[in-house]
This record gives sequence, C-alpha cells and structure tokens, in this order.
Amino acid sequence: MISTLKRRTSEHLNIRCRLTVDGRAVLGGARTGAFMLLVLLLAGCGPARQLPVIPTIPTEAFEPLVRNEIANALATVQRRPRNARVNGRLAMALHAYRIFAHAEIAYRRARLLDPDAFRWAYYHADVLLALGWQDDAARVFREAIALDPDYHPARARLASLLIREGDLEGSAALLDAVLASDPEHGEALYEYGRIHLRRDNFQQAIAAFERSIAAAGPDAAAYFGIAQAYRNLGDSDRAERFQALHARFVRQPPRKKDPRLAEIAALNHSSTALLDRARAHYEGGDKDRAIEVIGRVLNDNADNIAAHTALVGIYARMRQFDLADRHYGVAAGLSPVPAVLHLNLAVARVAEGRWVEAASLVEDALAIAPGHAAALTQLGNIRSTQGRVDDAIENYRLALTNDPGLLMARERLAKNLVAAARYREAVEVLARIPPLDDATTVRMLLILATAHENLDEYGEAVAALTQAQAATAADIPQRLRSDIRRRLDRLATNHN
Repeated sequence: MISTLKRRTSEHLNIRCRLTVDGRAVLGGARTGAFMLLVLLLAGCGPARQLPVIPTIPTEAFEPLVRNEIANALATVQRRPRNARVNGRLAMALHAYRIFAHAEIAYRRARLLDPDAFRWAYYHADVLLALGWQDDAARVFREAIALDPDYHPARARLASLLIREGDLEGSAALLDAVLASDPEHGEALYEYGRIHLRRDNFQQAIAAFERSIAAAGPDAAAYFGIAQAYRNLGDSDRAERFQALHARFVRQPPRKKDPRLAEIAALNHSSTALLDRARAHYEGGDKDRAIEVIGRVLNDNADNIAAHTALVGIYARMRQFDLADRHYGVAAGLSPVPAVLHLNLAVARVAEGRWVEAASLVEDALAIAPGHAAALTQLGNIRSTQGRVDDAIENYRLALTNDPGLLMARERLAKNLVAAARYREAVEVLARIPPLDDATTVRMLLILATAHENLDEYGEAVAALTQAQAATAADIPQRLRSDIRRRLDRLATNHN
C-alpha cells in the first residue's frame, strides 16, 4: 500500500528528486506544508537541500585580468544560481588560480545540481586533496570512478592516496584495473613501483619504475624510487647514479596524462602560467609562438620583468641582439632585477665574442644570487674559452657543489680536467655517469674514454666507448657515432 502511495503521489505532484552523493536528496517542484513533508518522506525524498553560499572571494592580490575573470564567473552564478554548468565553471576558474577553499564550495554546488557529472566529482576530489582533506578526497575519488570507471587517471590518483594511507591491497586492485586496459600507463606503473618498495620487493620496484620512465618520460620521483631500491639492495654505486638523475630532473614536472586536469590548467591566464606555456613552446621548437604568448603578458602589463627577461633569452639565442638589448634595457630599469636577466644577455655577448662583457654580466648575476649553479657553469665556459682553465675548473666544481645534478657542469669540468692532463680527476668526476640514453651521456663517455686511454687503462676506455656505441637516442649526432667507431677500431688495432 505504501509503495503504491509513493508511486501515485510522485506521479500526481510531479515531484522531481535527485539523490546527492552523500545520500541526501535535492528537491524541485514540490509544495510545502506538513502533509507534503510526509508525502516526500514516503516517496523516498528528503527535504530540499540549500546550496552552500559562496563567501567573498579574495582576489585583491591577483592581476586585473584574473580578477575580471573570477568576477565575471561569479556574476554569472549570481544570475543563474541553480545552473550546474555555471557553478562548475566558477569552481574551475577558482581551481585554476588555486583558490581551493572557495573552489571546493563551488564544486559542491555544481554536484548538488548535477550529481551524475563525472568532471565535477573528479575536480572536487582534486581540490579536496589540495586542501589536505585526504579522507574526503578518497571518498569523492571513489564516487568519480563510479561515474566513469574508464577514466584511468582517477584510479591512479586514488591508488596513490591509498598507498599514502597504507592500503596497499586496495591500491593494487585499482592499478590492476588500469594496467589490464593500458599495460604501459606511466602513472599506474610508477604507483606500482611505490607498492613494491613498501613490500620490500626491490627488483620488482626497479622494473616498475623503469617501465614508468619508458612509458611517460624522465621523472625525478621514479629515479628517486630506483635509487631507494638499489640502496636497499646494497648497490650504492647504482643508487648514486639514479640519485644524480633525480637531482637532474627534480625541477621538471612529471609528464602525467590527465586531460581533465589539463582543462583546469588551460584556464589559468595569469602571467606566470602564460610564461610557463611560452617556455614550453620555446623548448618544443616553436619560438614564434613563445614570443606571441609573452607578448600577451606584456600587453596586459608592459612592466612585467619576467616577460622582458624571457625575451632577452629568446632573442639572444636567435641572434637578434638589438631586440635582446632593448628588452634588457627595459628590464634593468625595473625591480627587483633577477639574476637570469644578466645571464640571458651574457648569452648574446658570448655569441658576439664579447667575452669580457659576458663575464661581467655573469658576475652581476652571481652578485644577486651567489652560488647560482647555472651562472657558475656559464662563467666556467667563458673562462675556459679565454684559456683560464684553472679558473674554469674552480667554477665548475662550485657549480656541482650547489647542484650535483647539473650534467653540463660535470661534462665541462671533466673536459677541462682532461685538457689540463688531470686524467685521474676526470675519471673520478665521471665515475658515476647517469644511465641516460642521450647525447650528453655519450659525450661524457667519450671524455671518460679519453681519460682512461691517457692513463693506459685501455680496457676501461673500450668499455666506455662500447657503452656509448650502444646508445640509441635520436639526438646523438652522426659525427659522435663516427668518432666512437673510429676510436674503437684504433684501440682494437693498437692494443689487441
């Protein structure tokens, strides 16, 4: 009888109820009154749940463009307060600019209005995690996965959270589901490496981390995990080599494939975010696009010193020295002047062969940032070119003291030690070359082979050359490969 009353009453009154993620109901289109409350309870719906109020959003510290974006998104919510997409767009904007506490409230509003939308749940979980609310984040990640079981980044991120909480079995189950569909999912492989480390399965951890790197590219955290595993296996030499790789890539963000979070990142139009995108364009070979994006920053703020500094570096490397000088002049009149501004113009002076001026600029940079490893390396390069080999060696050693992962400094130091006939020191500097398959590693192996050969250690020289010959990276010039073959042939002929 009660079930019949439920059905008929719902049909008669056209009550529209939708359950929220925590089991309580949101009501639309029902009359009020004590009788109606009874009917609602019989029909399985709770009372109407009010949307949480978004408090005043603190945007004073943001750039005008960012303030306007957030103000426009908030005004749209105020005009259409019960539109899920409008509330979600406000949440995404706040999320992009790291205003997490307010984004969390806005996502809750969006989810109450549209509880079946995966993206609001997934973004909500990400914000909860950013706020440090791990239990809530884990719960909402599970709710997101229930809405879209095929979105692998959600499973991988929940797995990571469960590892942190010590639930290795639950984490492994999530990762198994991902890897069954995508056996080379880089993030899932990395998280499995963490599980193996926790279980003291060190060889399996190494294999998982290495597969993760092969699938997703260099990752400081994966290299650190491999170093930990080798250290636990008692192999300190390999542990130190991978620790050096961790140091080299620690400033490089991991290459995670998460299209949903990429949508959030794309909404950040702050000058910092735009300059990061310009850097990515430049490193990807698209210099024109990089300059265009930096121009957008300067259109919004002509006194943005970071934008002028970036253009000095780009134009110096493009050998457009007049433009480099022009932007340097503008930036030098602003404050605070960053050390990298002087370093970028020094690139232009080196390209022009104006060594004294280049050295002076690098010294200006070091006056601002004493111990700056890149500046010390650049000064070492200048001193080496000037024939001041001992000074160059000292600069390179100081650079490596401050940044052991700076391979350019290690390569140049070894090269100058060989030039100074200090072969044993060169061997010691290159004793633990990181196991990378790239042109830098090959060049260091060639320097190592030269040092061993001059020490009459022909077996070690052949071993270094053979390792270099095995490299397959596309960035290794043909002349290096030819040099390796020629030297191996000569050693085979003379010391067979």
